[in-house]
Amino acid sequence: MEGVGVLASDAVKSRFDLEGPTAPPCLDPERALKSRERLWGFPRLFPGHDVPLRREGDRFLPEGEACLEVALPHGAKVTLKL
Repeated sequence: MEGVGVLASDAVKSRFDLEGPTAPPCLDPERALKSRERLWGFPRLFPGHDVPLRREGDRFLPEGEACLEVALPHGAKVTLKL
């Protein structure tokens, strides 16, 4: 998907930081909420610890799938998807 976006970094660490109270550690929750409100003006967000997000109406939806592969002893692997 093309379009203007914003690198949100730790202002929005993941899609779960877009709603509810600010996630710790947060030195100034009021300013953090104001920053988060401004992000709704962009069609795309690039969180610090999640896949890119695209705005559709009043929601941000993931543009992909987060995946973590863990290698266990004896060659076994486990894949975790978000």
